[in-house]
Formats: sequence, C-alpha cells, structure tokens
Amino acid sequence: MNEQTRSRTRTEGVLAAAIEAIDEGVIVQDRKGVIVQANRSALAMLGVPVTADPAGASAAATGAAAEAAAAVWQTVREDGSPFPPEDRPGRMSLAAGAPVRDVVMGLEHDDDPIRWITCNSFPVEIDGEQLVVTTFSDVTEARSTNMALLESEERFRLLTDSSPIGIFIADPAGRITYVNPEIERQTGRIAESLLVDAWQESFHPDDQDAVRTMQRRFRNEEGPSLHEHRLLRPDGSECWVRMRLARMHDGDGRAIGVVGTSADITEFVVAEQRLREREERTRAILESAAEGIISTDQHGVIVEFNAAAERITGYDSDEVLGKLHFGDLLGPADRGPMLSMFRTYLEGGPPRFIGQPAAEVEYIRKDGTLVPVELAVTEVVTSEGQLFTGVVHDISERRAFERELEHQATHDALTGLANRALLVAELDAALT
Repeated sequence: MNEQTRSRTRTEGVLAAAIEAIDEGVIVQDRKGVIVQANRSALAMLGVPVTADPAGASAAATGAAAEAAAAVWQTVREDGSPFPPEDRPGRMSLAAGAPVRDVVMGLEHDDDPIRWITCNSFPVEIDGEQLVVTTFSDVTEARSTNMALLESEERFRLLTDSSPIGIFIADPAGRITYVNPEIERQTGRIAESLLVDAWQESFHPDDQDAVRTMQRRFRNEEGPSLHEHRLLRPDGSECWVRMRLARMHDGDGRAIGVVGTSADITEFVVAEQRLREREERTRAILESAAEGIISTDQHGVIVEFNAAAERITGYDSDEVLGKLHFGDLLGPADRGPMLSMFRTYLEGGPPRFIGQPAAEVEYIRKDGTLVPVELAVTEVVTSEGQLFTGVVHDISERRAFERELEHQATHDALTGLANRALLVAELDAALT
C-alpha cells in the first residue's frame, strides 16, 4: 500500500470516527434514496440494536440495517398529514443540488408514541458518485416542552384577555411590553400606542406627580406597591383605578421586570363621593335645624348632637359625644321611668316611647336648670347595630304662654288679685 492510499485510509478512518462520535444521527443515501451508511446515533434513533462497534462494521452493513429500520417508520408532517417521499429533505436536496435545512418530521410506528426529528440534508459527490448526507436530531422532548410552553402561554392569553382586571408587564427599564384588553378599555388607547409612548400620557395631569412619586418609591423599596389614581382617556372621560405593582424574578432571583394589575374603581369612587356629599348635606340640614337632634347607640351613649341640641342643653358637642348617656340629660322626674322603658325595649318589651308620638319631658341643662321639651324617638337598624334618634323641641315659650293664659283667666287684669273663677275653683277644691 503506497503512502497516498495509507493517507486516504487514515483520513477516512478519522472522518468515520468523528461521525460516530457526534450525537446527531447521520445517514448517507444514494441517488435512489437508499441508505448506504449510518452512524451509531442514527441507528439508535431508528431503533436498530447496536451491539457491536458500528465504526468497525462495513458501510454496507450499517446502511442495510438503517434502511430496514427506516422502512417500518411512517413519516408525517407537523399537522399530522403524511410526508410524501419526494418531499423528504434528502430527495429535495438531491433534486435541487442544494442544502435543505430545518425540516421537522414525525416518525410513527405501530402504537408507539410519535418521535419528532429535525433534519438537514447536503448533496455531496464522492468518487464521481452523487450522494446526500442527512443529519437529524431527536427533538421530541424539546418539542413537548415547547408545546407545553405554548399551551401555557395560550392559557395565560385566554385568562388575561377575559380578565375583568387590567394586567400589564414592563421590562426592567420601565418600558411596557404587554397589556391586556382591559387596560386598553381603561385607558381608551390601543395596545400598540401603550407599548410605544402613550402609557405615561394616560395618567390624569393632576395625578401625574403622585404617580411618579409612587413609581420612585417602588423602585427604591422592596415589596409590592398599591396606589389609586385617575386615567384620562383621549375622549376626555376619566377612569379611577387601583394599581398594584410587583417585581418579577428569574430562577436566580434577579429582577427581570414588573407585573402590574389595574382595577377599575370608578363606580366605587363615584359612589363614595356621592355618599360623602349626601352626608355633608345631611350634616348641614341637621346643623341648621331648629329642633335638637340627639342620636344614641344601642347602649344609650350619645353619638350625634347638633347645634340646636347644644343651644337647648347648654352643652358643647365635644362634651357630649361618646361621653354622656341620654339619661344624663333627663330631669330627675323623667330619668328613672325613661331608662326603665329603654331597658325593657332592648330586652324585647313593647316600645313605650320609641316610635310613639312626641312626649313632654324635662331636660336638665348644663347649669342645672330644667327645660321642658317635646321628645320624639325613632329607631334605625344599621350595620353597626341599633341607632336611636331623638328630635327635641324646646317648649319653654309655650309653657310660659300657657301659664300666662292661666294667670289671666284666674286673676284680675287691673289689680292682679285672684278673681271669682279662681275663688270658685279653690272653694270646690276645699269642699272636696
């Protein structure tokens, strides 16, 4: 054997060993598509038991084994349709005289799970013979992982698209990379504009400083951030949102972005504003009312005391609210009976004065003097328990007027002495 032949043999041996050492399957086919050589990885992927060293076997032997194994496999496309022989990468590479890359094929055999491979074919000419070399890798596991990832992403997409809560994602630099349809509805802007530069513009001008302060605090502090502010839509309408920001981390704990949620709370804010306005109107009415209005809880402790009540009793509301019991305002003659009736009612007894027509009682003022009043009490059940409200009308002037009428009826207008009517009344009383 001459030196040239030995060198060629050595080169072929090195190439054969190199082909056997790689993890990818390698097959060589002739112009008719018949496999003439295959490496160990190819035989293993095709299901040929490898008991000997393929590097030591003849090319014809390994090719025949690979050809026999390949014959039992059915090839399919990614959509499950059959893969015609003329469309396989080796045939197409030979026909075109050019490489064919990244062709995905599925291998089916009986009831075995489908095996997915990705192929690359290259036409070559050796000793004047046209051949094609095809390398392929088993991507079944990677494809399964990728499919699971795609399904997970699809579930995420379906979930976020139908979510009544706005969801958005930003990269570490603060650029918005994803928004769901609810964010589009809240801002009145399409996703494309929000992903470019319209995100900051969606904040209400009067709230932008507060939003920037919240963002700075979030960047400098650990943990999530919660903030309420307004969004201004292009049509001029406003949307109140409660926004929550939280950091996203990779497997090593590094921050890779921010995920945020945005809940539309416009209805709640509007309802709260209306409630506050209603309470302010009610407060104004109570404070301007001519009658005293005194409310107590179910224990009788005073919780509301308007200006008229201050005028009637001489107490300032700060001295009363949460400190005095309604019985503390009653005169000595009325205190015992009223407290007894109140306790009886709380224990399930009849409403002797609650919800009844106004009754005349005496209140004791801060200076100790007594003042006659008409008292009507109503009950309201709230989420915090029973609330009793008394409307107090000062009848001092009426009592004085009644006394004056009685005096005029029983005394002489000129001398002020008792008249005949009073004398007859006194005689009747004496005789009785």
